[in-house]
Amino acid sequence: MINEYLAEGYLILRGIVPPSLLNDLRIEAEKARDLAHKIIGPQTQRIQPLSNYADDLNLKPFYDYIELSVLQDAIEKLLGKNYTHGHIDIMGLLVEPSEYPWHIGWHRDGVVEVPTEAYDEITKAKLSEVWYDLRHYNQVNCAIYAESCTWFVPRSHLRQWDLTGERQTTGDP
Repeated sequence: MINEYLAEGYLILRGIVPPSLLNDLRIEAEKARDLAHKIIGPQTQRIQPLSNYADDLNLKPFYDYIELSVLQDAIEKLLGKNYTHGHIDIMGLLVEPSEYPWHIGWHRDGVVEVPTEAYDEITKAKLSEVWYDLRHYNQVNCAIYAESCTWFVPRSHLRQWDLTGERQTTGDP
């Protein structure tokens, strides 16, 4: 498990969320999607952080997910005891827009916020310092429905910069 994650840059943990918890998460996700469309707009793709919506959502299933011991154990084996996942104050849900399809485009999480041409020496030095540190640039994504919208580039975590011809496309609607 660890070698696969380190070599490929991702790991899929199938069947880790119990069916009853998955059902509870789906119930609250439906509410969250409707709430996001009502509050943010019909084309929104995210509602975040969930803690902001405690009056409208039952956050217990999300806390149960965060505290799921089998998930905590897997993450600890991969990233060490000091890495934590699932903070309700930053946790969000991706939701489908209600009027027409939308995508975020290909990007590298963590570095997409600052275009390469804008990097100063301090930014470059900080990125070099943390890039290969397993405590940074990790995500735990939990698909509560079958989905085919999460894309990743295997082994791209082993390089700090995009290859020639790769272009981040987060600006494309």
